[in-house]
Amino acid sequence: MTYDIVIIGGGPSGSAAAFLTATQGLRVCLIDKAVFPRDKLCGGLLTRRSKVLFERIFGRKWDEDIIIAKDKVVMFSQNRFPDGISQPSPMFLTMRYDFDAYLLDMAVKAGAEIKTGVKVASFDFDNSELTLTSGERMSYRYLVGADGVNSQVAKLLYGESFNRDKIGFALEVEVPRADMPEQADDIEIDMAASIWGYGWTFPKKDSFTIGVGGLHVKNPDMKENLRLYMARKGLDMKAYRVKGHFLSTGDFRDPPGRGNIILVGDAAGLGDPLTGEGISNALQSGEAAAHALIAALSGKSVQPALQDYRSEYARITSTLKYARVLCWLIYPRKVRTYLAGFYTGSGRLQRGYLAMLAGELEYKALLPLFAGQALKAVKALPLKWLGIKRKGERDI
Repeated sequence: MTYDIVIIGGGPSGSAAAFLTATQGLRVCLIDKAVFPRDKLCGGLLTRRSKVLFERIFGRKWDEDIIIAKDKVVMFSQNRFPDGISQPSPMFLTMRYDFDAYLLDMAVKAGAEIKTGVKVASFDFDNSELTLTSGERMSYRYLVGADGVNSQVAKLLYGESFNRDKIGFALEVEVPRADMPEQADDIEIDMAASIWGYGWTFPKKDSFTIGVGGLHVKNPDMKENLRLYMARKGLDMKAYRVKGHFLSTGDFRDPPGRGNIILVGDAAGLGDPLTGEGISNALQSGEAAAHALIAALSGKSVQPALQDYRSEYARITSTLKYARVLCWLIYPRKVRTYLAGFYTGSGRLQRGYLAMLAGELEYKALLPLFAGQALKAVKALPLKWLGIKRKGERDI
C-alpha cells in the first residue's frame, strides 16, 4: 500500500494532522497500537488556547457532552493559601478516553484511513517504507511521528525517545465523586506536592482526577508523593488504580525530524515544562505539520515540508524557552518552600499565570511579573537564610 502520508500515533497531534491533510484529498493512513477509546494518563486540562486551536483546525465547536468548563482555580502550597482565583476566561476539563476518540473519529470522517490495535514492526527510513506486526507493508511520501513521549520514531532518529535527565513523570488516579463528598468543585493546584512539579485535583463529571507530577530525576519516589497528597485529602492511595507515565517537559527536538520525517506533539518534546500541559502544543504542531505537508505535496511550496514546518515550530518552541526560564524562578528546591508560598499568596501573579494558561498572555509577557515577585521574595528573606553575614558576625 502506498500513501502520501503515514502518521504514527492517534493522539491530538496525529488526529489534527490526519484530519487536515485528508480533507485536502491526500491519501493518509494513521496507525496506533491502541484500540480507541483507550486509556490515557492525563489530567485532561484544556485551555482557552486549546479551544481556539480546536475550532480553527476542525472547523466546529467542540462536544460539550465530553468537555466541562470551570472558571475558578484554587492554588495551594502544602495546604496553605487556599485562595480561589476567578480566571479571565474558563478552563476546560475532559477525559482523554473520550477526547482522543472524538478527534480520531473526525479524522476518519475526513477520509483518513485508520489502523488501530496494530504496531509497527520495523521502519525502513531510507526507502520510506514500514512493516506492521500483521505483516502488512506500506510506503509513504512523508512520515509523521505523533507517537507520544515514548516515540518509536524519535528513538530511531535520535537514539532515544527522550532524555532521562530532563523527562517528567506523573502518577494519577480517578476517584469517584462519592468518595470525596466534601471536595469543592474547583480546579486545585498544590505547588508543594512534588519537586519541580505540582499536584492537581481536577473535577470531572463522574470523578476527580488526582495526580502528582514533576521532573523524574528529582522525584525518586513519586508514589510516596502521591500517597501523601491523597492522604491530606483523607484518601488511601491503595484503594485506587494508580497510572504512571513519562511526561514531555519542553526538551524539544531541533530539528524536529529528518528528510521526509516530521515529529509533532510529545514525540517532538513539546510539553510545557512549567505547567505540564501538552494538548495545545500538540494541536498546534499537528496543524503546522499538516499545512507544511499540504504545501509540499501540492507543489505550492518549493521548500521541503520539514523546512516549512520549522518556521511555525520555532514559534511554538520560543514559548517553551520562556517557560524554562520561569521554572528557575519557581521550582529550585533551595527556595521552593518560601517562594511557593509567596507566589500562591500573590493574586496579581496568579491572575497573570492563569491568563497565560488561558491563552490571553504569552510567557514573554508573564516573565517580568514572576521576576518582580521573585526579587521581592529574595529581599524579604533573612540574611542568614541567604548565607550573608552582617558586619562583625562570626561563624558558630
